[in-house]
Amino acid sequence: MGLPFPPSTDPSALGPALSLGDAKASRDSDGGTDTGGDGHPEVARVSQTRRDALTGRWAIFAPGRNSRPAEIGDSALPRQAGHSCPFCGGHEQYTPAPSLVVREPNVPREQWSVRVVPNLYPAVSQDHPVSEAGPLLDEPAEGVAPSEAIFSDEEADHNLFQVTELHGGHEVVIETPNHLESLTDLSQQHAGRVFQAYAARMRYWYDVPGVEYVVTFKNVGAAAGASLRHTHSQVIATSLLPPSVSEIGQRVENHFRRCADCLLCATLLGELEDGRRVVLESKRFVAYCPFASRMPYLVRIAPRHHSDRFETSSAADLEELAGLVQGVLHSLEATFAPCAYNYTIHTRPRNVASPASFHWWMELFPRLTKVAGFEWSSDCFINPVPPELAATHLRREQRGRTKRTVSRKSAEFSD
Repeated sequence: MGLPFPPSTDPSALGPALSLGDAKASRDSDGGTDTGGDGHPEVARVSQTRRDALTGRWAIFAPGRNSRPAEIGDSALPRQAGHSCPFCGGHEQYTPAPSLVVREPNVPREQWSVRVVPNLYPAVSQDHPVSEAGPLLDEPAEGVAPSEAIFSDEEADHNLFQVTELHGGHEVVIETPNHLESLTDLSQQHAGRVFQAYAARMRYWYDVPGVEYVVTFKNVGAAAGASLRHTHSQVIATSLLPPSVSEIGQRVENHFRRCADCLLCATLLGELEDGRRVVLESKRFVAYCPFASRMPYLVRIAPRHHSDRFETSSAADLEELAGLVQGVLHSLEATFAPCAYNYTIHTRPRNVASPASFHWWMELFPRLTKVAGFEWSSDCFINPVPPELAATHLRREQRGRTKRTVSRKSAEFSD
């Protein structure tokens, strides 16, 4: 399927056939690079492959694939009125009892800002009891530890058809009682409370014996796997440590043993020095399009200073992070409307013993291309948009949004 460029972009004007690795372009005013008057970064016109140092995976960049005809349309979620939405305030009876409720101080008990409930259709069966939550960031009492059924490597050698019970939990984070469809519809303060809820539930599940992996993620739009429009996220805790997560843990620990530094810290330093792939920065966080992005417009967000666990972040840090995520989403939603996307949070898993080796991060990616036969057979993704070009588009949209905001405020002040 062809990938639509933003309306202002002519794919034929991407510049000469230059290798990204050899490009020596001048920096633009926001830290990116331009080839000249057209403002496009120097990008390769021929296919190339790149390796992500963090994940060890390879991605193929093939800008020419954008000229393919787009024959498959994205399916949209049906419109849903607030009166029929199970996530809206006043409809609490349609969801299970909450495992966490976030409330404003000094408000009636029935009023809430963020509500976390067990998923009615869980991917992982809930085997921890939950109780009705109380005031701000109140959590349920401890439950009974799940039983364990883990095969050793020696058993795996002789058992070709392994089956083991999966334990943990699957929760939905309902981000607001109001019938809103985007995290960008919330104030930064409210979005910060959503991220505090993520952290609270991740802390809770990592304290449950037998849980090896906890992931928080968000699906928006039918193409990204969402089934409801009301803005929400999910938390899954499992007794299974996914092989890809285990592999990343081994990679960062091996790098730390060899180089005595954090792999992601070193990567961030390189990205900031280069500047071409940086999308947005704040005091504590950096958003950038990774050098070997597997998908077009993929954005990785990480704290500037080393931190191994998302869930130990302070409330101030989480509110700042929420604001940065909202900024990236504003750019994506303005560039690709409607925009289906996913984001996910990667925190230090149990198999990584050294906090100094693991640096938590988020990944946010719009669903613009399809995973097809080559990707499934090779686990090597084809990306038609080089990250330098994606970052330039997102920075440009962010600058435009800032100018529009300033102009609007100036007009309001003059009135």
